[in-house]
Amino acid sequence: MSFLSDLRRLSGQRRSHSSRQAYENGRAYEPRSFDIPVQKEEVKDNMADIKTELSKNLETLEGIRSEVEGLKTIPDSVKTLIEEQSKDTKETIHSENVRVYRNVQAVVVDEAAKIKETVEKSNSAADGKINSAVVFAVLAFVIAVLHFAFDILCRAGVF
Repeated sequence: MSFLSDLRRLSGQRRSHSSRQAYENGRAYEPRSFDIPVQKEEVKDNMADIKTELSKNLETLEGIRSEVEGLKTIPDSVKTLIEEQSKDTKETIHSENVRVYRNVQAVVVDEAAKIKETVEKSNSAADGKINSAVVFAVLAFVIAVLHFAFDILCRAGVF
């Protein structure tokens, strides 16, 4: 005996025979009957209701199928519309980019000319200052040479 059968025996449950046990014991397996008595008219009415509901569902399904078929053609037209708008947008963006590039180029050229003029004015002012500094440096050098020469002559006793 198995553990389960011992447990059933102790709990007071009846031991059931499976189809294998019945086969082994030589008894034929008796299928259980689950037939429920039902009125034939009631079954016919239910079948008629099911058929009407089924026909309504089929009509609804056909309507949905036709709508889906109609929706399948829409993406092609939407796709062409999107492609056209994308092309127009690309052309517009390109023309705007060219316009901005030319504007920036014109501003850079104008500013470069202004900066060149400013640098030339600064250079001319600096050149004037450098020239005056060079003149003073040459004069200082000449004076220093003369002073050195005079100092040497004074020490030699010429003066």
